[in-house]
Amino acid sequence: MNRRALSRVIGKYQHLTPVVQGGQQLLTAAYRSRDQAPPHLSVPLDWGDSTNVVVSDKALRDLEELRDLLRHAHRRYYLDGLPSENGFFTGHTETCIDELLRTYTAHADIPVFVTDASGIAGGGHRLHDRFTKAYPKELCAPCTSSNYREFDTGIEGMLRYQAQEGWEGQRVLWLTDNTTAMSIVNREGTMAPNLEDLSRHLQAHLRSHKNNLKAGHLRGEWNDLADALSRYLWTRSPADWMLLEQAFLSAQQLAGSDFTLDGAADPVGSNAHLPRFCSEVDSFFARDLRGEHVYANPDFKLIPDYIRHFKSEQQRSPHDTSLTLVLPVWLTASWWRLLKGAHILSYYSEGSKLFTSPEWRTQSPGTPPSERVCRGPTRWPTMIVRFPPRMHCRSIAGAASSVRDRAPAAAARGANGAVRVLRGDPVTDAIILRAVQPSSLR
Repeated sequence: MNRRALSRVIGKYQHLTPVVQGGQQLLTAAYRSRDQAPPHLSVPLDWGDSTNVVVSDKALRDLEELRDLLRHAHRRYYLDGLPSENGFFTGHTETCIDELLRTYTAHADIPVFVTDASGIAGGGHRLHDRFTKAYPKELCAPCTSSNYREFDTGIEGMLRYQAQEGWEGQRVLWLTDNTTAMSIVNREGTMAPNLEDLSRHLQAHLRSHKNNLKAGHLRGEWNDLADALSRYLWTRSPADWMLLEQAFLSAQQLAGSDFTLDGAADPVGSNAHLPRFCSEVDSFFARDLRGEHVYANPDFKLIPDYIRHFKSEQQRSPHDTSLTLVLPVWLTASWWRLLKGAHILSYYSEGSKLFTSPEWRTQSPGTPPSERVCRGPTRWPTMIVRFPPRMHCRSIAGAASSVRDRAPAAAARGANGAVRVLRGDPVTDAIILRAVQPSSLR
């Protein structure tokens, strides 16, 4: 085909591509054909009337698809004069970064998600959801550019949250610290051969769901959670003991108030009992616990740290902050004295089947556990204790929760109806525990 004629066709379509989601990507093969000389040509291409080029089948198919899409094309643009609306198509928003990362929502209720990638994996988050994606060796550094993993992780986030939340016909904002991936999304196309297939896949998905996805830049220092998720190494963890759901629900009922935060989960919450959770990459020790009713089944070596951090946080809001812990009955442990004032909710005898752990034999390398199995009988007694709020809110708004918190757990009552409270003294507490009727799992 004549090179100048092909260029005129491309030029006309270039003016129309903004009307079609991903239209720019559908011109990529045509641009390559414009510069593809016939095999017999021994001189550089010029723009003469007799200069011909080889038009690939892929370019023809893409031009035909673009032509068909333009016949019924309509696309909403947001040109109401607000800088935030006009800036959306370049990934800009007037919503500050603090608010974006706190609410995951930009102006006009645009949903936001965040991703990052390391040399071996990608990670992302939105609201309380976390995900990681491990890459095979051939896609890891140094075999493949980081731009591939950054872009692919963003696509993974878009597909994941679109499926979870049913984003149909709406705008979505993706935050990333990779400027290459951001540019590809905002331009809706790329000429980079190793990224083209990813871009085509993304744009086809966006067209099918009538989504407008744009990317905004998030500086690396603000992208710490996604970065930590992408660098987390999934290895066998002896601390991953998850309390059986029946025992968890019983503890929550006995506590008298709904738990709001799981304080000791893995990075994606596969062993969390609650939608909101803390993990190694989103640390409990950096969390503001004011107003939280925390449940935690912590690594044994971290038990004293959990109690100390909670008590420090409870001082800031004593009337509505509580902590419920799953603990081994180790009267000689150095942290036992920290249990002074804790209410006993449940006590399980040695040999109880209380916990599950990942089935490591079926877990794929570098991925979160997908299957859990019973760990069998425990080697020591186990108790669930609660540090209740230390005072009660006198405001009308807090009256209902205060009433619930004032109700002592039935399992914690002694024969005279008094709540069983630990003293932090091993000798005294041994006597108290001997008087507690062991709980059972039906």
